[in-house]
Amino acid sequence: MADWMNGMVKMCMNAYRAGQPCDVCFGTVVSESPLAVNIEELKMTLKGNALLIPEHLNDRVLEVTVGGEKGTVRIPGIIKIGTRVILVKKTGGQRYVVIGKVG
Repeated sequence: MADWMNGMVKMCMNAYRAGQPCDVCFGTVVSESPLAVNIEELKMTLKGNALLIPEHLNDRVLEVTVGGEKGTVRIPGIIKIGTRVILVKKTGGQRYVVIGKVG
């Protein structure tokens, strides 16, 4: 009987997780290099491979052509110490994606 009950609990938990494929949380950037984000609600600081940063949030240099002249433009990223960021974590996963900053 206990095996049947454990099986039912596992099935219910899997169905629940499938309905919520990710968790959203908020953090504060505490270091830029290497990047580290403090997650207050989890009482932990994420760094290194635990964080995935989309290219558009980082500093980048683009080549542009204006009036036939070529040049480069540096676009600063938003990831700076003190920035409040929004993170998404896949349920059961160990990595977080920084999706933007809190306005």
